[in-house]
Parts: sequence; C-alpha cells; structure tokens
Amino acid sequence: MRFASLVGALSLTLALAGCEQKVPQRVVPRGDTSGPIYTTTDLGRDFLAVVINPQHVASPDEYPALARQACAEREICVVGMWDHPRKQAVGLPMSRQQTIEQVFSYGINRQTGREILNWNCELLPQYRDRGCIPWPMQPSGRPP
Repeated sequence: MRFASLVGALSLTLALAGCEQKVPQRVVPRGDTSGPIYTTTDLGRDFLAVVINPQHVASPDEYPALARQACAEREICVVGMWDHPRKQAVGLPMSRQQTIEQVFSYGINRQTGREILNWNCELLPQYRDRGCIPWPMQPSGRPP
C-alpha cells in the first residue's frame, strides 16, 4: 500500500507542477566527468533526472545551485538528483527504489516565484531544518 501512496503522491506533485509523463527524451552528458554534474536526463517536459559526481561536490549545500544550473531558464522545472547513474530514474513514474535513493529534489515555478528544496534526510539528517523529501518518500516510510 505504501508504494501505491508513493506513486500517487509523486504523480500528484508532477501534475501540479505541469509535468507530463513521458519516456526519457534525451540524455545530456557533460562529457567531462571531472565536473559536479555527470548527466542530466530529460524525463518529461519539466522533470530532469540529474546525476552528480560526488567526488566533485564538496557538500550537499551545493545541490541547490546544481539544480538551478540544470533548470537554466525553464519556467517550470522539477529536478530529482542522484549520486550514481545506476540509482537514477529512467522514466516516470519512478520506482520506489529510485525515489528513495534521491539525494535531493528541487522544484521551481518562475511564474509564481515558488522554489522548493528538499534533501533526503534519511541520508542527510543534518538538513532536517532546511527541508526533507516529503513522507512517504523517505526510505523508512515514516515522516521525517
């Protein structure tokens, strides 16, 4: 039942953000694996799966800037961020495992000025006061 709730919550979040559910359209490799972003995969009109290179990210404090960089000038943009290519989502809806392995999620709507930043507080408990990926998306299945 939790998986169904998870899929429902994610689908609602994406629908509210105006995202379409599509098969990945393109992967944008950065080419230079010495940078902080390894790949960006466009999973739909407004959802990007970003894989970071943890060896080139000094701290999770850098995640918001990397997400903003991936979104560039998009009016509405949602980013799921992973720390390894094998963990990332490859399509929507994401699997439960892909969802709980996100290290960070980000959303922006430039029309309203709303920006949402959420860390995976199961992996990064020090970010609980800044915003956590909402329950039931946490691996433990309990609220952060």
